Amino acid sequence: MEQIIFSSIVTAAGFILIIVGIWLQYTANNILNWTTIKIEILDSKICSEQSSADQYNRYTWYYPAITYKYYINGTLYTNKTVSFDRKNILSSSEADAKKLLTDITKKSEAYYNPTKPFKAVLTKEISKQRLSHYRTLVVSGVLLVISGTFLIFIV
Repeated sequence: MEQIIFSSIVTAAGFILIIVGIWLQYTANNILNWTTIKIEILDSKICSEQSSADQYNRYTWYYPAITYKYYINGTLYTNKTVSFDRKNILSSSEADAKKLLTDITKKSEAYYNPTKPFKAVLTKEISKQRLSHYRTLVVSGVLLVISGTFLIFIV
């Protein structure tokens, strides 16, 4: 009985991973179809945060923080989302972060979701590493479903 409960939990976890992985992949692909819109920059600056791998190694990361507004069908929207994938905007160099800030603000355009215009982003690229994480979720889910199903049948 305990093995059936365990295998059911493993199988359910597998299905959850598959659904989450497919949903994230779908969302990432959907972003590529977002519409371009001209924006007005309200505020822009370079921010920093520190992280550490252990007690001896501390890292400082720099990134642009931008507040912008745009109009869709006469409705004003304000947003702060620069990128859905933080890896695209984090830099260990403050100079690189400033260059990215300049490049983004010079472009003065954002990408917005036509079905949900309040969702917008200034750069819509998603790293290949991030996409591989989504695929890994799906593959892991499939393996868990297979394992859980197998465990049910060997009881």
